[in-house]
Amino acid sequence: MADCHKLFQKFHEKVAVPSARKAQLRTSRNATRDRIRKHFSEKMEVAPPKFHGQGSYSMNTLVNPIDGDYDIDDGVYLQHLDDDRGTWPTAATVHQWLVEATKDSTDIPPKDCARCVRVTYRAKPPYRIDLPVYVMANDVPQLFDKGREKAAEPPVSPYESDPRAMTKWFRNNVDDGNQLRRLVRYTKAWKDNKRNCGTASAKGLMLTILISETFVTDDRDDVALSKTIDAANDRMKNSIAVRKPVTPFEDLTSGWTKKQREDFLECLQQFRDRAADAIAESDEVKAAKIWQKLFGDRFPDAEPKDEEKKESALKTSAPAILGSDERSA
Repeated sequence: MADCHKLFQKFHEKVAVPSARKAQLRTSRNATRDRIRKHFSEKMEVAPPKFHGQGSYSMNTLVNPIDGDYDIDDGVYLQHLDDDRGTWPTAATVHQWLVEATKDSTDIPPKDCARCVRVTYRAKPPYRIDLPVYVMANDVPQLFDKGREKAAEPPVSPYESDPRAMTKWFRNNVDDGNQLRRLVRYTKAWKDNKRNCGTASAKGLMLTILISETFVTDDRDDVALSKTIDAANDRMKNSIAVRKPVTPFEDLTSGWTKKQREDFLECLQQFRDRAADAIAESDEVKAAKIWQKLFGDRFPDAEPKDEEKKESALKTSAPAILGSDERSA
């Protein structure tokens, strides 16, 4: 059985976000926070919001995407609203406050999305900061969601949603060696490489929850990943639903079409089968080629062993030696 653990370590260096890039994201996030605070304090003359990072940036599972298009989530927690829910503004109004506060952040106008306001930085590669907005009610965050506000049926916006609890849940599942974080990154990298073959519907949070729920540890990352994906495949065949483990406990696959569900399950099964093939392969060079079918060319080649190098060298030099003998004859 070929041991590709060291190859996975090299692969992880490519898919994990470099420290310099993290620093750039952090600088832009802090600058955006300062603009929002200033707008609320000086323009609106109310108490400025507080902020709390969320999502993959907060969980430390951010990946280096193939197209280089990063995004991070930064929760905005309003501080100037009272406890009377009847006096709260609409999500559209709250979003407009953030649009006004961030309109001069970059040369790209902020985008008012259903669940957040998006600020895009035209860098190389570009990156986005998504700003969902919350108000606290009995110490529980309530999310202002324009999509829910327009829905024909309740629940309406804002509604209970606590991303801080989601981050805490994930951190409580992380082992001391951070193998779970690495497996989440590997799975996101697989999704990125296979986004045109059935994985596009799977969001990063959904994959994070799925891998966390089915995580099987091992001394080797290749074996741990294979076992975890095998368990995830069984889990998804039994039930396609992947629910948030915290409020509001929504199913992150509920909006998928029948075809999207079928395509993802097929892609996940291929992931399981090829991972098993790679683990069973005795030749590390061949095993690496199998992993490359899942992750693309960012996964490194394996170095042939000394015996294989000598054999290859002999085969390469044989024609030249033969040609010399023929000339002598």
